[in-house]
Amino acid sequence: MPPIFFVNCPKCDTRFYAEKAIWDEGEEGELLCPSCLHRFRRRDGKRIRAMF
Repeated sequence: MPPIFFVNCPKCDTRFYAEKAIWDEGEEGELLCPSCLHRFRRRDGKRIRAMF
């Protein structure tokens, strides 16, 4: 199982997870909040912790 990172959406503050492969796409990689559908760059979201 790949490492998973918990991320908070900067718009609605929903916590969701992203696999390490997505997180490692770089600062310009985009994430999509499953709650409010807000797209944001990795650098704009707050990473909470990693689970391995």
